[in-house]
Amino acid sequence: MNTKERNPIHRKGERNAFCLFYSVCLDEAVKKVWAFWDCSECAYQASRDPGLDISNRANDSMPYYDVPVDIFEEVS
Repeated sequence: MNTKERNPIHRKGERNAFCLFYSVCLDEAVKKVWAFWDCSECAYQASRDPGLDISNRANDSMPYYDVPVDIFEEVS
């Protein structure tokens, strides 16, 4: 796949967070100071990064995070 075929457009619309190139488009949006972008005219709008698939097995562990008490108190 060629990243030059990507086509993020600076307008409100749908983004494909599961796309192989999402992080590349996100970096581009940040560099261009875009608050949003649209993937509807991109060749990869329906693509899916297979590395993001989540397996549903009973022995999968759920991650948890320790949150410092002072932050926990601020949000609760």
